[in-house]
Amino acid sequence: MTEDGLTQVLRIISLILIVVFLYPIAYGKVIYVDDDAIGANDGTSWENAYTFLQDALAETADKPVEIRVAQGVYKPNQRTLQTPNNGDNTFTLINEVTLKGGYAGFGEPDPNARNWDLYKSVLSGDLNGDDVEVDDPCDMLLIESNRSDNSPVVVRAYNTDATAVLDGFVITGGYFMELATGPSNGGAGMHIYQGSPTIRNCTFAGNAARKIGGGLLNRGGSRPTLTNCTFTGNYARLGGGIYNTPSMNMYGYTSEGSHPMLLNCTFENNCATQQGGGIYNVQGNLTLADCTLKCNRIIGPCSLFTRGPNTGVGGGIYSSNSNLVLTDCVFSENSAGGGGGICNGNDSSIALKNCTFIGNSASQAGAGLLNPEDSTLTLTNCRFINNTVTGIGGGIWNGSNNATLVDCVFSGNSAYDGQIPYVSEIISGSGGGMSAGGTPTLIRCTFRSNYATNGAGIIGSGELDECTFTGNSAIEDGGAIQITGEPIIINCTFSGNSANRGGGIFFTWGAKMTMANCTFTGNSASTGNALASDPHLPSLPGYFQLMNCILWDGEDTIFDPDPYALRSAITYSNIQGGWPGDGNIDVDPCFTNPGYWADADDPNVAAEPNDPNAIWIDGDYHLKSQAGRWDPTSQSWVQDDVTSPCIDAGDPNSDWSGETWPNGGRINMGAYGGTSEASKSPSVTDAKSRT
Repeated sequence: MTEDGLTQVLRIISLILIVVFLYPIAYGKVIYVDDDAIGANDGTSWENAYTFLQDALAETADKPVEIRVAQGVYKPNQRTLQTPNNGDNTFTLINEVTLKGGYAGFGEPDPNARNWDLYKSVLSGDLNGDDVEVDDPCDMLLIESNRSDNSPVVVRAYNTDATAVLDGFVITGGYFMELATGPSNGGAGMHIYQGSPTIRNCTFAGNAARKIGGGLLNRGGSRPTLTNCTFTGNYARLGGGIYNTPSMNMYGYTSEGSHPMLLNCTFENNCATQQGGGIYNVQGNLTLADCTLKCNRIIGPCSLFTRGPNTGVGGGIYSSNSNLVLTDCVFSENSAGGGGGICNGNDSSIALKNCTFIGNSASQAGAGLLNPEDSTLTLTNCRFINNTVTGIGGGIWNGSNNATLVDCVFSGNSAYDGQIPYVSEIISGSGGGMSAGGTPTLIRCTFRSNYATNGAGIIGSGELDECTFTGNSAIEDGGAIQITGEPIIINCTFSGNSANRGGGIFFTWGAKMTMANCTFTGNSASTGNALASDPHLPSLPGYFQLMNCILWDGEDTIFDPDPYALRSAITYSNIQGGWPGDGNIDVDPCFTNPGYWADADDPNVAAEPNDPNAIWIDGDYHLKSQAGRWDPTSQSWVQDDVTSPCIDAGDPNSDWSGETWPNGGRINMGAYGGTSEASKSPSVTDAKSRT
């Protein structure tokens, strides 16, 4: 053998020896636990597995350790005589120790087969095995359930890091009834204190805490990661599923919050009596991705035998003095007094992307989401569908100036009249899609088929840019919007909305509205198909400015009890029926494909807007042009045989630079004027002047 060959062989042998010697270090000791094992019960194999999990945890001095737990029920008060109880009825996670449940275990064809859904490894706080099952987790305090002797905390993780792992278990039967202070004041299923364990594939079910954190309490600068976990049927006053909070000292909260990350987790049918049916978060940075919160509830304060009215907030999540970041999450059928899906508390920031709120409800405000005056809200590509409030804000109730919504959809949300609990005051059902207090910014948002007593799409104010309102319906005022502040509305479309007054917009006295390049068509009302102001309170001169708009809504397009106040307020617009003002015209705008009212049973049959069975079939409101107009279906420019008179007809002083060439050096009227989708100008003179 050559010297080079010998060197290569020695190198290979060395690598093999390194692998052999390092294997125990890399993978560590494996301990087996199976409550059916019949062997030596020393943890060395499935046949010889420990029957009690506490015994395995006592044999973890030589780390790292992996404890494999077979299907079965394991209780923290169970251990052998060699490891006496000492009254510690809690499983404790340890750094560099991995607990893995869900194994088939002894007696099965393949004892190493692992499926935590099929082979359930249960960590139970029901020490005496006498718990009475309840159909509703909210009843665990109202009904005698034999839980007073349960373990107050089933699993704990104090001062741990990410190497303390809990994977593949069901945690149930924790019952924390004391009203203690300090670290141990909640977290019936699990209590994490100043630790960052790794939790995977676990289910927290049927745990209850009188005060906080029915399923889990995370406290004190902790940064745990929860992946593919489920919280179901847990109860607490605050945080039925999870309560997340920093440490407390004699002066209150410490400066460092707790910052868990939840990935692909589910919260279902958890409840609280005050805040946070699914999750309660205070002074923490909570991150959720691909999570689902469904049927979590705030039920109102409980006495020994009854429940109070639903006045609590945050059916899915309550977050206060915190930063909340959610991506690709779904909130469905959650309920509360306010914020059925989410309640963003005081001095908080919440950022949601690609999230859906569907079928949530509230008895007072914000069925989907509630955001107060001093908090920040950022929504991107979120959807609010079929949420219902008896009060204000079917999709969202917002009171903040620092609220931005981009590419969001509000569809089928409702706001009905309701009564405030404890008092006789009636709340008018307003803002089917959104109650826009403060001055939020909405960009490219769509409000479709929402319903309310007033302001079916929006009630309030804000800045609206390239938004669409179609098929919304109000009983009284504002089919699309009831304005109460000083909104700026630009490049928006209002079609097929209906109300008693102001089919498109109802303008309340004292409001101040600026509108440019908007399109109204097919809207319907008894008074003012497109726009109406309060007949008892005339508009203030100068408080209504509208230009470059198209209002094609029949002869009763605009209503104001004092039309002289609006004569100089509407300019360079196309008003059906005519309207005095500089540059105004009255001519068919030549929409590409106008929408229409049709019979709900047969969309091919036209119907009157006031027909109870009528529905709105929306259209395309780009202006026809022989030079070319944008077709959103084919995503291309097409040419027509006619040109709309609204092209190059807007205010000569308006900025037209955003329009596509060729243009006439003047902005178009309507919702696409001034944008890249503005219909092109066939002006030969203009085209020649620019060549």
